[in-house]
Amino acid sequence: MNENILTAIKDCRIFSGSDEICRFVAEKYSNETAIFSRGEVIFSAEKFHKSLGIILSGNARVERCGADGRNIGMSILSRGDMFGMAVLFNGTQRFDSLITAKNSCSVLYIPEDGLREIFIRYPDVSVAYVEFLSSRIEYLSERLCVLSQPAPGDRLQKYLEALPVDEEGEITLPMSLSKLALFLNIGRATLYRMLGDDGECDFAFAENGKVRRRNL
Repeated sequence: MNENILTAIKDCRIFSGSDEICRFVAEKYSNETAIFSRGEVIFSAEKFHKSLGIILSGNARVERCGADGRNIGMSILSRGDMFGMAVLFNGTQRFDSLITAKNSCSVLYIPEDGLREIFIRYPDVSVAYVEFLSSRIEYLSERLCVLSQPAPGDRLQKYLEALPVDEEGEITLPMSLSKLALFLNIGRATLYRMLGDDGECDFAFAENGKVRRRNL
């Protein structure tokens, strides 16, 4: 068995609860893999199939086309992350996102019928799959709410105002600044500037990577 594949499967959220499940998946689908060069399309509206993709190594970028025709960065996938759920277990023949390799990237594919077999054999995986989809719906709902703000500063403001504040009046960011910039669809340099000493946002950097309102 390829240990690199097994390690990636163990990092996958829906399989991580059982070594037996991970070994079953790694052994059965170790030949269902593909390698992509930097910039190469992995999945797109013109190139997709009804399979669950799992990143084995490298990183991939997920984008969607915005109302103005420009691609909006949605997320960065790394080892153990999944994609392709939107075309599984339904009649759709459309995939609306663009997934490209950010660097040299390898992917394992589990076809829809294979995933159904895993669900029957290991019911806990089906529960984990539904839980994952539920968390994605919550994430996307929150992101759509934030992205409804046209200006970058307004998006940042709306996002930070919804986060809990500790007793010191500070906010702990739930993600890195790089991921936050992607989440808000703004440049990382712009994010740093808005939270800097002379930034126009109501929030600013505090110590230990936290942020706080400027008037506190």
